[in-house]
Amino acid sequence: MKFLIVLAVATATVAFPLASEEAIEVQTAWNAVKDNQADMLYAVFKDYPEIQDKFPAFASQDLEAIKNSEAFTSHAKRIFGQLSSIFDQIGVDSNEEEIKASLERIGETHRNRNATKEDFGKFRNALTKYVASRVTWNENLAAAWNKTFDGIFEIIFSKLAE
Repeated sequence: MKFLIVLAVATATVAFPLASEEAIEVQTAWNAVKDNQADMLYAVFKDYPEIQDKFPAFASQDLEAIKNSEAFTSHAKRIFGQLSSIFDQIGVDSNEEEIKASLERIGETHRNRNATKEDFGKFRNALTKYVASRVTWNENLAAAWNKTFDGIFEIIFSKLAE
């Protein structure tokens, strides 16, 4: 019985321990910006050019020249489409395993691309700055947003470290 309790607690802390109100805060903010994928990727690359250089298709290219290209838009849709899928599922206990599996795949693929925790931190900072400048950002949203990314990164980082 003790094992089952420990297992239940460990499982609950791995995914997203978000209250439904927190999930709604994050989802509402995300829904306001989620269709601006190319703008978000542009914001990340603009704030952190070294991240752009980690993308072979965009390395050493003029950001202003590529930001409206088909390749840039397509890649932005893939990146932020994955994030949208995660955000759509948070706050629903039955989705925890699917969320975890998706994030583990992201961790594995990014480990193979030599992405670092620092890279993910920069991505988070730039994305948070972007979202905060386009929605009504308050203490509750900031706390829920950070809790969400802490949960996301806990799972991704577990695979980066392998």
